[in-house]
Amino acid sequence: MEKEKPVTMVEIKECQVIQTRISRVHGGRDHKTELQIGAVEETQLYTVRKTQYGHFKKFGSNPKKKVRSFSVTQNGLLHPGTPLYAAHFHPGQYVKTQGVTIDRGFQGVMKRWKMKGQPATHGVSKTHRKMGATGGGQDQEESGLEKRCLVIWEIRIAQNLLSRFFALTPSIMSCISLVIAQGRQEAL
Repeated sequence: MEKEKPVTMVEIKECQVIQTRISRVHGGRDHKTELQIGAVEETQLYTVRKTQYGHFKKFGSNPKKKVRSFSVTQNGLLHPGTPLYAAHFHPGQYVKTQGVTIDRGFQGVMKRWKMKGQPATHGVSKTHRKMGATGGGQDQEESGLEKRCLVIWEIRIAQNLLSRFFALTPSIMSCISLVIAQGRQEAL
């Protein structure tokens, strides 16, 4: 009997290439080669600043709520305005995911940065859950920011859906960025 695994369904909604940046090494003007991707069209145009509106208009796109840049190789560049779908990925492929999970509000250092706290006894009073020494060079994450490397399990091209192993707990209607993990072997 096979063990059940939690699966998260991800909808790729209104995702479009906004801008293509080419590095100086490849004959462009920017410091690295990347794609600027926009997702979910902005319906309330009064929230968009004039400079942002001009940027979208310059590349022939409607304003988007979420805009993010991703580094790509030169043969991975796409023309501005190209829509992105679930068919871009394939089952068994590793992807790095990043997104904001359920908001936890203002948190102390033990929960937010996974710090140990102070000892329970031996001269300690009223500082059990305080920070103490910060310790340089530790990876400090915001409370609610979740990063994982996951495997794509199934793709439904008709509904533009991906399903992947491991259940994340994102807030409803939150945006998650998916990046193909380089150097990882195929799974499944």
